[in-house]
Amino acid sequence: MAKYNPDVILIGPQVSYAVRKLQADLPVPVQAINMMDYGRMNGEKVLATALALVDKAKAK
Repeated sequence: MAKYNPDVILIGPQVSYAVRKLQADLPVPVQAINMMDYGRMNGEKVLATALALVDKAKAK
């Protein structure tokens, strides 16, 4: 993690069970990608989700 400085981490819905652990271990927002957006390869919505998480984290 020291090599990279992500603003947010999105993981695939098939590993959404790991979100809580990752949230506890990492200093950035972590969320599973919405299953429908993932399945339909809706990159615009996935990007919008990521940007919203970044904005929310900056507002804190």
